Amino acid sequence: MKSEDIDQVLANEREVAPSPDFLASVMRAVRREATSLPPLKFPWRRALPGFLATFVALARTIWDLVNFLRDAASYAVIKEQLDHLAALAAGFGLQWILLAAVVTLISLALSLKLVGGRHYLS
Repeated sequence: MKSEDIDQVLANEREVAPSPDFLASVMRAVRREATSLPPLKFPWRRALPGFLATFVALARTIWDLVNFLRDAASYAVIKEQLDHLAALAAGFGLQWILLAAVVTLISLALSLKLVGGRHYLS
Protein backbone atom coordinates (compact mmCIF):
# COMPACT_ATOMS: atom_id res chain seq x y z
CA MET A 1 0.00 0.00 0.00
CA LYS A 2 1.10 3.47 -0.78
CA SER A 3 0.76 6.41 1.54
CA GLU A 4 -2.00 7.85 -0.72
CA ASP A 5 -4.01 4.64 -0.24
CA ILE A 6 -3.60 4.83 3.54
CA ASP A 7 -4.65 8.50 3.52
CA GLN A 8 -7.75 7.64 1.48
CA VAL A 9 -8.74 4.82 3.84
CA LEU A 10 -8.26 7.03 6.87
CA ALA A 11 -10.17 9.90 5.24
CA ASN A 12 -13.20 7.67 4.58
CA GLU A 13 -13.24 6.37 8.14
CA ARG A 14 -16.22 7.55 10.15
CA GLU A 15 -15.73 9.25 13.51
CA VAL A 16 -16.34 7.25 16.63
CA ALA A 17 -18.43 9.10 19.19
CA PRO A 18 -19.43 7.86 22.62
CA SER A 19 -23.07 7.15 23.25
CA PRO A 20 -25.07 9.95 24.90
CA ASP A 21 -25.54 7.87 28.03
CA PHE A 22 -21.79 7.35 28.44
CA LEU A 23 -21.08 10.96 29.46
CA ALA A 24 -24.01 10.92 31.88
CA SER A 25 -22.85 7.66 33.49
CA VAL A 26 -19.31 8.97 33.87
CA MET A 27 -20.53 12.17 35.49
CA ARG A 28 -22.77 10.17 37.86
CA ALA A 29 -19.75 8.11 38.90
CA VAL A 30 -17.68 11.26 39.44
CA ARG A 31 -20.41 12.84 41.59
CA ARG A 32 -20.84 9.62 43.57
CA GLU A 33 -17.10 9.49 44.32
CA ALA A 34 -17.07 13.18 45.26
CA THR A 35 -19.84 12.68 47.80
CA SER A 36 -18.43 9.47 49.25
CA LEU A 37 -16.91 9.28 52.71
CA PRO A 38 -13.84 11.43 53.39
CA PRO A 39 -10.51 9.67 53.93
CA LEU A 40 -9.89 8.27 57.39
CA LYS A 41 -8.06 10.52 59.82
CA PHE A 42 -5.07 9.32 61.80
CA PRO A 43 -6.12 8.30 65.36
CA TRP A 44 -3.84 10.69 67.24
CA ARG A 45 -5.64 10.18 70.57
CA ARG A 46 -5.07 6.43 70.44
CA ALA A 47 -1.48 6.77 69.26
CA LEU A 48 -0.49 9.42 71.81
CA PRO A 49 0.11 6.97 74.72
CA GLY A 50 2.42 4.92 72.51
CA PHE A 51 4.32 8.02 71.44
CA LEU A 52 4.63 9.17 75.04
CA ALA A 53 5.83 5.75 76.20
CA THR A 54 8.43 5.68 73.42
CA PHE A 55 9.62 9.17 74.36
CA VAL A 56 9.87 8.27 78.05
CA ALA A 57 11.78 5.06 77.30
CA LEU A 58 14.19 6.90 75.01
CA ALA A 59 14.74 9.68 77.55
CA ARG A 60 15.36 7.13 80.31
CA THR A 61 17.83 5.23 78.13
CA ILE A 62 19.76 8.40 77.36
CA TRP A 63 19.71 9.38 81.06
CA ASP A 64 21.07 5.98 82.12
CA LEU A 65 23.72 6.02 79.39
CA VAL A 66 24.94 9.48 80.40
CA ASN A 67 25.10 8.45 84.06
CA PHE A 68 26.88 5.23 83.14
CA LEU A 69 29.50 7.05 81.07
CA ARG A 70 30.19 9.56 83.85
CA ASP A 71 31.76 6.75 85.88
CA ALA A 72 35.43 6.55 84.87
CA ALA A 73 35.72 2.80 85.51
CA SER A 74 32.72 1.89 83.34
CA TYR A 75 33.95 4.24 80.62
CA ALA A 76 37.34 2.48 80.62
CA VAL A 77 35.64 -0.94 80.36
CA ILE A 78 33.52 0.20 77.42
CA LYS A 79 36.52 1.75 75.67
CA GLU A 80 38.48 -1.48 76.12
CA GLN A 81 35.61 -3.56 74.69
CA LEU A 82 35.20 -1.23 71.72
CA ASP A 83 38.92 -1.39 70.99
CA HIS A 84 38.75 -5.19 71.13
CA LEU A 85 35.74 -5.21 68.74
CA ALA A 86 37.50 -2.84 66.34
CA ALA A 87 40.57 -5.11 66.26
CA LEU A 88 38.36 -8.16 65.71
CA ALA A 89 36.48 -6.44 62.88
CA ALA A 90 39.75 -5.40 61.25
CA GLY A 91 40.94 -9.01 61.45
CA PHE A 92 37.89 -10.17 59.49
CA GLY A 93 38.20 -7.32 56.98
CA LEU A 94 34.81 -5.93 57.99
CA GLN A 95 35.52 -2.55 56.43
CA TRP A 96 35.79 -4.17 52.98
CA ILE A 97 32.62 -6.18 53.50
CA LEU A 98 30.74 -3.03 54.49
CA LEU A 99 32.17 -1.15 51.51
CA ALA A 100 31.02 -3.92 49.14
CA ALA A 101 27.56 -3.92 50.69
CA VAL A 102 27.24 -0.13 50.39
CA VAL A 103 28.43 -0.13 46.76
CA THR A 104 25.95 -2.92 45.97
CA LEU A 105 23.04 -1.06 47.57
CA ILE A 106 23.94 2.19 45.80
CA SER A 107 24.20 0.51 42.41
CA LEU A 108 20.91 -1.31 42.99
CA ALA A 109 19.14 1.90 44.02
CA LEU A 110 20.53 3.80 41.02
CA SER A 111 19.56 1.07 38.57
CA LEU A 112 16.02 0.94 39.97
CA LYS A 113 15.79 4.72 39.75
CA LEU A 114 17.14 4.65 36.19
CA VAL A 115 14.56 2.18 34.90
CA GLY A 116 11.81 3.94 36.82
CA GLY A 117 10.64 0.77 38.45
CA ARG A 118 8.91 0.34 41.74
CA HIS A 119 10.83 1.40 44.81
CA TYR A 120 11.84 -1.83 46.48
CA LEU A 121 14.22 -0.16 48.93
CA SER A 122 11.67 2.14 50.49
